[in-house]
Amino acid sequence: IVFHWRPRLAVLARCRSCPLVLADVLLLRDSFGQQHVVEVLTEEMEAGRLRLRPGLTVAFGAFQKTLLRYYLYEGLRYVWLDRKGAFCRVSVLNEDWTCKGLYGFQNGLSPQEQSWRRSMFGANLIDVPVKSYVRLLFEEVLNPFYIFQVFSITLWSIDAYYYYALCIFIISVISISISLYEIRKVSLQWETFIQFDVLI
Repeated sequence: IVFHWRPRLAVLARCRSCPLVLADVLLLRDSFGQQHVVEVLTEEMEAGRLRLRPGLTVAFGAFQKTLLRYYLYEGLRYVWLDRKGAFCRVSVLNEDWTCKGLYGFQNGLSPQEQSWRRSMFGANLIDVPVKSYVRLLFEEVLNPFYIFQVFSITLWSIDAYYYYALCIFIISVISISISLYEIRKVSLQWETFIQFDVLI
Protein backbone atom coordinates (compact mmCIF):
# COMPACT_ATOMS: atom_id res chain seq x y z
CA ILE A 1 0.00 0.00 0.00
CA VAL A 2 2.81 2.38 0.90
CA PHE A 3 4.59 1.67 -2.41
CA HIS A 4 1.34 2.29 -4.29
CA TRP A 5 0.87 5.66 -2.58
CA ARG A 6 4.54 6.64 -2.76
CA PRO A 7 6.14 5.39 -5.99
CA ARG A 8 9.43 7.04 -4.99
CA LEU A 9 9.78 4.58 -2.10
CA ALA A 10 9.15 1.62 -4.43
CA VAL A 11 11.91 2.86 -6.75
CA LEU A 12 14.31 3.40 -3.84
CA ALA A 13 13.56 -0.10 -2.51
CA ARG A 14 14.18 -1.99 -5.76
CA CYS A 15 16.60 0.23 -7.69
CA ARG A 16 19.88 1.98 -7.18
CA SER A 17 20.99 5.31 -8.50
CA CYS A 18 23.02 5.42 -11.73
CA PRO A 19 23.86 7.82 -14.58
CA LEU A 20 20.82 8.76 -16.64
CA VAL A 21 22.23 7.16 -19.78
CA LEU A 22 22.24 3.74 -18.06
CA ALA A 23 18.89 3.98 -16.23
CA ASP A 24 16.22 1.33 -16.73
CA VAL A 25 13.63 3.00 -14.48
CA LEU A 26 12.99 6.73 -14.12
CA LEU A 27 11.20 8.66 -11.40
CA LEU A 28 9.51 11.71 -12.93
CA ARG A 29 7.97 14.66 -11.14
CA ASP A 30 5.31 16.65 -12.98
CA SER A 31 4.49 20.33 -12.62
CA PHE A 32 1.99 19.52 -9.83
CA GLY A 33 4.60 17.71 -7.74
CA GLN A 34 3.15 14.25 -8.47
CA GLN A 35 5.71 11.48 -8.94
CA HIS A 36 5.49 8.91 -11.71
CA VAL A 37 7.57 5.82 -12.37
CA VAL A 38 8.34 4.97 -16.00
CA GLU A 39 10.46 2.24 -17.54
CA VAL A 40 13.06 2.98 -20.20
CA LEU A 41 12.37 0.91 -23.30
CA THR A 42 14.78 -0.03 -26.05
CA GLU A 43 14.26 -0.73 -29.73
CA GLU A 44 16.80 -2.05 -32.17
CA MET A 45 17.30 0.10 -35.27
CA GLU A 46 19.07 -0.81 -38.49
CA ALA A 47 22.22 1.04 -39.42
CA GLY A 48 21.64 4.02 -41.64
CA ARG A 49 20.91 7.74 -41.70
CA LEU A 50 17.58 9.44 -41.12
CA ARG A 51 17.00 12.86 -42.67
CA LEU A 52 14.69 14.70 -40.28
CA ARG A 53 14.83 18.08 -41.95
CA PRO A 54 17.31 19.97 -44.11
CA GLY A 55 20.50 20.38 -42.11
CA LEU A 56 19.66 17.70 -39.51
CA THR A 57 20.49 14.06 -40.11
CA VAL A 58 20.61 11.36 -37.45
CA ALA A 59 22.99 8.43 -37.95
CA PHE A 60 22.15 4.97 -36.60
CA GLY A 61 25.41 3.08 -36.28
CA ALA A 62 27.70 2.92 -39.27
CA PHE A 63 27.72 -0.84 -39.89
CA GLN A 64 25.71 -2.37 -37.11
CA LYS A 65 22.36 -2.15 -35.40
CA THR A 66 21.96 0.40 -32.64
CA LEU A 67 19.59 0.65 -29.69
CA LEU A 68 17.10 3.48 -29.44
CA ARG A 69 16.38 4.24 -25.77
CA TYR A 70 13.10 5.95 -24.93
CA TYR A 71 10.24 6.12 -22.47
CA LEU A 72 6.55 6.92 -22.80
CA TYR A 73 4.85 9.44 -20.54
CA GLU A 74 1.31 10.75 -20.96
CA GLY A 75 1.16 9.43 -24.51
CA LEU A 76 4.38 11.18 -25.58
CA ARG A 77 7.68 9.54 -26.49
CA TYR A 78 10.94 10.84 -25.06
CA VAL A 79 14.14 9.59 -26.72
CA TRP A 80 17.72 9.61 -25.45
CA LEU A 81 19.88 12.07 -27.41
CA ASP A 82 23.61 11.64 -26.86
CA ARG A 83 24.41 15.13 -28.12
CA LYS A 84 22.15 16.64 -25.42
CA GLY A 85 22.86 14.03 -22.75
CA ALA A 86 19.16 13.84 -21.88
CA PHE A 87 15.81 12.37 -22.80
CA CYS A 88 14.00 14.80 -25.11
CA ARG A 89 10.51 14.78 -26.51
CA VAL A 90 10.73 13.14 -29.93
CA SER A 91 9.03 16.15 -31.51
CA VAL A 92 12.21 18.18 -30.86
CA LEU A 93 13.71 16.35 -33.84
CA ASN A 94 11.22 18.00 -36.17
CA GLU A 95 11.41 21.56 -34.85
CA ASP A 96 12.41 24.52 -37.01
CA TRP A 97 10.77 23.32 -40.20
CA THR A 98 10.71 25.76 -43.07
CA CYS A 99 8.50 25.75 -46.16
CA LYS A 100 11.58 24.91 -48.21
CA GLY A 101 12.31 21.94 -45.95
CA LEU A 102 8.79 20.59 -46.28
CA TYR A 103 8.97 21.04 -50.04
CA GLY A 104 12.04 18.79 -50.07
CA PHE A 105 9.87 15.88 -48.90
CA GLN A 106 7.24 16.29 -51.61
CA ASN A 107 8.26 13.08 -53.37
CA GLY A 108 7.70 11.01 -50.21
CA LEU A 109 10.05 8.84 -48.19
CA SER A 110 11.82 5.65 -49.13
CA PRO A 111 10.57 2.45 -47.46
CA GLN A 112 13.76 2.29 -45.38
CA GLU A 113 13.33 5.85 -44.17
CA GLN A 114 9.68 5.14 -43.36
CA SER A 115 10.80 2.16 -41.27
CA TRP A 116 13.36 4.31 -39.41
CA ARG A 117 10.73 6.96 -38.73
CA ARG A 118 8.31 4.38 -37.37
CA SER A 119 11.05 3.12 -35.05
CA MET A 120 12.04 6.63 -33.95
CA PHE A 121 8.63 8.27 -33.59
CA GLY A 122 6.47 5.21 -32.94
CA ALA A 123 3.15 4.40 -34.57
CA ASN A 124 0.83 7.34 -35.15
CA LEU A 125 -1.65 5.79 -32.75
CA ILE A 126 -3.90 7.14 -30.03
CA ASP A 127 -4.41 4.24 -27.65
CA VAL A 128 -6.89 4.70 -24.80
CA PRO A 129 -6.43 1.68 -22.52
CA VAL A 130 -9.50 0.33 -20.73
CA LYS A 131 -8.60 -1.12 -17.35
CA SER A 132 -10.23 -4.34 -16.21
CA TYR A 133 -12.71 -4.36 -13.32
CA VAL A 134 -10.17 -6.19 -11.16
CA ARG A 135 -7.50 -3.52 -11.74
CA LEU A 136 -10.01 -0.70 -11.15
CA LEU A 137 -11.22 -2.41 -7.97
CA PHE A 138 -7.65 -2.82 -6.73
CA GLU A 139 -6.84 0.85 -7.36
CA GLU A 140 -10.10 2.02 -5.77
CA VAL A 141 -9.71 -0.13 -2.66
CA LEU A 142 -6.17 1.21 -2.13
CA ASN A 143 -7.60 4.73 -1.89
CA PRO A 144 -6.77 6.09 1.60
CA PHE A 145 -10.48 6.72 2.29
CA TYR A 146 -11.36 3.02 1.87
CA ILE A 147 -8.34 1.92 3.89
CA PHE A 148 -9.72 4.14 6.67
CA GLN A 149 -13.14 2.50 6.20
CA VAL A 150 -11.59 -0.96 6.70
CA PHE A 151 -10.05 0.19 9.97
CA SER A 152 -13.39 1.74 11.01
CA ILE A 153 -15.28 -1.48 10.29
CA THR A 154 -12.68 -3.45 12.27
CA LEU A 155 -12.87 -1.02 15.20
CA TRP A 156 -16.68 -1.00 15.34
CA SER A 157 -16.76 -4.80 15.10
CA ILE A 158 -14.32 -5.16 18.01
CA ASP A 159 -16.57 -2.87 20.11
CA ALA A 160 -19.59 -5.05 19.17
CA TYR A 161 -21.25 -2.33 17.04
CA TYR A 162 -22.04 -4.89 14.37
CA TYR A 163 -24.96 -3.03 12.80
CA TYR A 164 -22.92 0.14 12.51
CA ALA A 165 -19.97 -1.77 11.00
CA LEU A 166 -22.35 -3.50 8.58
CA CYS A 167 -23.81 -0.13 7.50
CA ILE A 168 -20.32 1.25 6.82
CA PHE A 169 -19.47 -1.90 4.85
CA ILE A 170 -22.65 -1.74 2.72
CA ILE A 171 -22.24 1.99 2.02
CA SER A 172 -18.57 1.45 1.06
CA VAL A 173 -19.43 -1.44 -1.29
CA ILE A 174 -22.17 0.62 -2.97
CA SER A 175 -19.82 3.61 -3.28
CA ILE A 176 -17.03 1.48 -4.81
CA SER A 177 -19.49 -0.21 -7.20
CA ILE A 178 -20.87 3.11 -8.46
CA SER A 179 -17.37 4.52 -8.84
CA LEU A 180 -16.17 1.46 -10.79
CA TYR A 181 -19.23 1.55 -13.04
CA GLU A 182 -18.74 5.26 -13.83
CA ILE A 183 -15.00 4.94 -14.48
CA ARG A 184 -15.47 1.89 -16.71
CA LYS A 185 -18.34 3.54 -18.61
CA VAL A 186 -16.26 6.67 -19.32
CA SER A 187 -13.25 4.53 -20.34
CA LEU A 188 -15.33 2.53 -22.81
CA GLN A 189 -16.75 5.72 -24.31
CA TRP A 190 -13.24 7.04 -24.93
CA GLU A 191 -11.79 3.75 -26.14
CA THR A 192 -10.43 4.69 -29.51
CA PHE A 193 -7.72 3.43 -31.75
CA ILE A 194 -6.83 5.86 -34.50
CA GLN A 195 -3.91 5.04 -36.71
CA PHE A 196 -2.60 6.98 -39.64
CA ASP A 197 0.07 5.55 -41.87
CA VAL A 198 0.92 8.99 -43.12
CA LEU A 199 4.49 9.85 -42.21
CA ILE A 200 5.70 13.41 -42.48
